[in-house]
Amino acid sequence: MPLEKRFTYQGVTTFLARKGEGVFNKQDKVYLLGCHNSTQEKTMKLTLVRGLPGAGKSTFAGSEAIEADWWFCQGVSSYKLGEYEFDPSELKNAHAWCQQRTREQLESGLDATVANTFTQRWEMQSYIDMAKELGAELVVHDVYDGEQTDEVLAERNVHGVPLEAIQRMRARYEKDWENGNPMPPWAR
Repeated sequence: MPLEKRFTYQGVTTFLARKGEGVFNKQDKVYLLGCHNSTQEKTMKLTLVRGLPGAGKSTFAGSEAIEADWWFCQGVSSYKLGEYEFDPSELKNAHAWCQQRTREQLESGLDATVANTFTQRWEMQSYIDMAKELGAELVVHDVYDGEQTDEVLAERNVHGVPLEAIQRMRARYEKDWENGNPMPPWAR
């Protein structure tokens, strides 16, 4: 069955595919996995927004987006106020929490948007697998660096990510993530 083009809006093209098929449309930079299931009236959508700190992921994704950064806040409202305490030893828990919230939302039949750095394919793989498993449409928006220098990103990111960390993230950033390794570095 050929792919059905659903719509194009502001340069983003959305397609439908049968559940379990992978679709990579490099020209439009839209990547969909999963999708049409004849028993569902509405196809759930999982949107991933990726980019460097300070590039505008949260702004692009909107206030309903799920972010691992919420784990480091005293409450969701404090996140918007900038009360944030990053603890690198909690990063694994933060991402597990983010994935669980996303799964719960999709299993409830709701669309979900996740805004994280996702610098490499393996960081997105659990969401890609989740979309396939649940028959959700997957859309990836890449804001990359928001056309800003590392110095500007270091100044404007709300979590105080230092310049050196942003430079390391830029160096490992997979612009062509769909051809990246889906395995985490420690499992390769």
